[in-house]
Amino acid sequence: MVTLHRCGETLKPEEKAPMMKKTAILFTVLMLSFECPLSTFGAEIGPDWTLSDSAHFLGRIPEGARLAIRFEDQSFSFEGIALEDGLTDLAGEAVKKAPEWLQADLTDNFSRLADSHQDAYAELILSVEDPIVDEVVFQVAHLAPEVLIYLADRDFPDLLVENAEGVYQNEAFLDYVEVVDYGSASDADYYSTTRYRLQTVQGEAVDLEIPRAIYYWYVVHPVALRYVTNDESVRYVNPRSGSAASPPTGVFWRSYLFERADPGYPVLKDQLAGCPTVWNSSVNVDSTENGAVGIVSQWAQDVMEFKRPSWRPIQPVAIYHQHLGTCSEWAGLITAAARCALIPTTNAQAMANDHHWNEFWLDRWIHWEPVNTYIDYPRGYENWGWNFSAIVNHRGDGYVWTTTERYTPSAVLTVEVLDKGGLPVDGARVSLYAPHRYASYGISLCAWQYTDASGQCAFAVGDSLDYYVAVESAIGSLSRTQVISECEAGENTFWSCTLEGLMPRLSLEPDENVPNGDESRMVRIRFNAPYGVLYGKHLENKNTFAKKLVPGRIDFFVCDLENYERYLSGMSFEAYEIQRDTASGEVTFALPEDGVWVAVLSNEESLVIGQEVEVTVEQYERKTTTVAETEDSLELPKILSFSQNTPNPFNPSTTIRFELPHAASVDLSVFNISGQKIRTLVHQNKPAGSYSVIWDGVDKSGNKVASGVYFYRLAVQVKEMEKVVRTRKMVRLE
Repeated sequence: MVTLHRCGETLKPEEKAPMMKKTAILFTVLMLSFECPLSTFGAEIGPDWTLSDSAHFLGRIPEGARLAIRFEDQSFSFEGIALEDGLTDLAGEAVKKAPEWLQADLTDNFSRLADSHQDAYAELILSVEDPIVDEVVFQVAHLAPEVLIYLADRDFPDLLVENAEGVYQNEAFLDYVEVVDYGSASDADYYSTTRYRLQTVQGEAVDLEIPRAIYYWYVVHPVALRYVTNDESVRYVNPRSGSAASPPTGVFWRSYLFERADPGYPVLKDQLAGCPTVWNSSVNVDSTENGAVGIVSQWAQDVMEFKRPSWRPIQPVAIYHQHLGTCSEWAGLITAAARCALIPTTNAQAMANDHHWNEFWLDRWIHWEPVNTYIDYPRGYENWGWNFSAIVNHRGDGYVWTTTERYTPSAVLTVEVLDKGGLPVDGARVSLYAPHRYASYGISLCAWQYTDASGQCAFAVGDSLDYYVAVESAIGSLSRTQVISECEAGENTFWSCTLEGLMPRLSLEPDENVPNGDESRMVRIRFNAPYGVLYGKHLENKNTFAKKLVPGRIDFFVCDLENYERYLSGMSFEAYEIQRDTASGEVTFALPEDGVWVAVLSNEESLVIGQEVEVTVEQYERKTTTVAETEDSLELPKILSFSQNTPNPFNPSTTIRFELPHAASVDLSVFNISGQKIRTLVHQNKPAGSYSVIWDGVDKSGNKVASGVYFYRLAVQVKEMEKVVRTRKMVRLE
């Protein structure tokens, strides 16, 4: 489990709810203390300043939430969001084992599961070893939460391991492809991909390595279906009935389609044996002359008959066992068979034309429909006399996008959704409709998208048709409305609509009365929102997807305590250093000597989109002259000062400094995390002056202390005046 460490202090997470609906917050906070001259930015931080405190935050700020940095009494703290990630201990350990590039997504998906489901998948991740750790983690991070719940409830999580192992087992048999592992589970950012031998149109054999995103989503991902339905997306299946069944009766398509065959039908593995290339770049050739793509096409034609069956199964193994189907069954089977052959493949769908086919990726998405012997022939449908409206490709978690421009003369429709105050609405679902190719079906759904932070989404649409849009959002909806009449190819249409509700909006104004800063303390805040995360639902199966939007957007401001409390209560307030809808920023300012000041990063004006945020906070103090254990100073201190030890964390020793404006009785002691005194460093009367004390990391018995959190306390008594006690924290590391 991720925790927050500050100057060695570990904060316990709040009790976690059984099911968290909001996105997870994955973060780390690191505290440092060292001297570092810096260049000027905003307020001046020159060589006479020393870095006294530093923190780093990395995490996701959910929609409607904030991260606040509170400056008070010479220190600062984080507040405003739960300082925990919603994970069980096992899930936290699984995240640590994951590659760094997958940790945020894995934490996010874990946080959407109940504890028992988290632990089921965490145990799975912790049990696997190289080379399949990254493949298993990716599946857990990028299957829809609804699918993960379905698998866990039926004790099917091991299917994800079988699927990952199948990738490597099949690769060992295939000559035209190899899995390339960049690093191993012991490396922080390891990943895998595939490299292919490809023959160009000119007949030249070349090697092609695909991007890792293509490998994980379209080779490894286990969702490969005729339709992407809900609880049937991934499971062990009885080939004869199509129903869920535990092994050995139940099988999964990765090994079943590759190695088995019903009597009288060819085995896919045998057909691919000795094939030297993945594709020979030939158009509409479905044989060994066209590499593995041609062989899979021919295999499909050998095992399937184009005929509408009375029973229309969903799962690829059931489709295969029936050996019957129309375009949708063929497309589902091809996606699975191609991924068995490690060819990156997805389903394409023209919903309003009632037609399905496939695309494979080899440096670009390439049209593929074996039932019609189509390979790289996207404009072939023009010969059918059809008008395509919108064509969508499917991703395994339920995200869809339009690819119409590859198949027909097209135009672009951009839809903008605003609230009644003119502000953009994020996360609104925009459904696109057009006439169905069968006139009796009327107007048909053909695509959908969700609006981004600017309130917009775009569709590639076919020419010659009318188009209609419907909008649904948490702040209102719009019934189906015509937006284009007889669309013309090359046309760019921008259509804006207004909903009846209002977006959340901070009532924020700039404060023109800039306060005078303390000349002894300076703060620098750097922040960056590398991406936002849009959450939406597949319109047919209601599975939840997460889509990254680059860059992110965040609001930033600084205010005093009075205005911060007004802000928390929903009232209008004033602030400084206001930055709205920004992806990054850097602010340096001198803190006023008195009072509480708060810097805020706010995602409260968002309905759906979470923001990944990285924040670095640095606090500086002016350097002072130090005299060790003597009052013989060039200039006597004016105030009592008790500094953070340096270095911190430390090994084996660290230095503690304090300054006395008057002669006093001084006690400086070290305590362990349980509050037990383990060492007295100073216990005597001291004259006014600046002091430096070294702790060598041993206790009062002379034993070296263990790594961990320690507290050091300074107690100062000046004659009859009230005793002053100050405590700081430090960390010893091995």
